[in-house]
Amino acid sequence: MNAQQIFLLVALPLMSGGALGAAYFSLLWFEIRRLPRARHPRLNLAGGFFLRLLCAGCVFSAIAVLGHWYSVLFALAGFSLVRLWSVLRMRQIKPVRATVEVEER
Repeated sequence: MNAQQIFLLVALPLMSGGALGAAYFSLLWFEIRRLPRARHPRLNLAGGFFLRLLCAGCVFSAIAVLGHWYSVLFALAGFSLVRLWSVLRMRQIKPVRATVEVEER
C-alpha cells in the first residue's frame, strides 16, 4: 500500500467527516442563536434538524458507496473529533444570564 492509497483510504474520509462535522455543528450553533427571534421556533428547530440529518446522511452514504466500510469509520471519527472540540469550546464560553423584568399591575 503506497502513500496515495493510504491518503485516499484514511486521510480523505477523516477530513471529509471533520468538514461535515464543522458544517453540522456550525449550522446548529447559528440556529440556536437565532431561535429566540424566530416566529416559529419549534418549526425552525425541527426543520433545521432534518436538513442537517439529511446532509449528514447523504455524505456518509456517499463515503460508504465510494469507499470501504473503514472509510465510513474514519469519517465518523472525524465528525466525532469535531463534535468533541466544539463541546470543549462551548464549555469555555460563559453563558449570558437573561434577566426578565416583570411589570407590576
